[in-house]
Amino acid sequence: MTQSTLGELLEKKAESYRSEAERNQTIINDWVEAIRKLHLDIRGWLAASDPKGILQLEVKTADIAEPNVGRYEAPRMDFRAFGKWVGLIPKALKTIKSARPPQSTAPVRATGRVDLTDELMRYVFYRFTDADGDSWFIEGPTDGLHPLTRERFEDALTSYFR
Repeated sequence: MTQSTLGELLEKKAESYRSEAERNQTIINDWVEAIRKLHLDIRGWLAASDPKGILQLEVKTADIAEPNVGRYEAPRMDFRAFGKWVGLIPKALKTIKSARPPQSTAPVRATGRVDLTDELMRYVFYRFTDADGDSWFIEGPTDGLHPLTRERFEDALTSYFR
């Protein structure tokens, strides 16, 4: 039995991720744009609730390698205050989460996942897409799936800075 070397394996996997990303470029671009729109909503919410800018916000780039999608970059947000860090980190375009959003009569699969986390606690934001566009939902560590609103976002973020 012939075993490939580590170098051969890495090259083969890297090529696979490159070709998957090329094939999926349209859905990747759509996903990245959805994240940017979510960031705009969040910036608006924070501008209203933190007009003095006490919460420091930094937008960075996350490098994501997703099976059956490929490698791509997406924006992420880092929040800092009072010596604490919380990240809003894109995790996956393809998810296994299914739910019944209000606009649907049957469960549908989420079309993206972003985590709000300090690496100890996690709120998960799921994106659902239909003919009317995107809807975002939030699932906390102790409660179920709810539509993402300013109040739910602020409640989640507040839980990290108490």
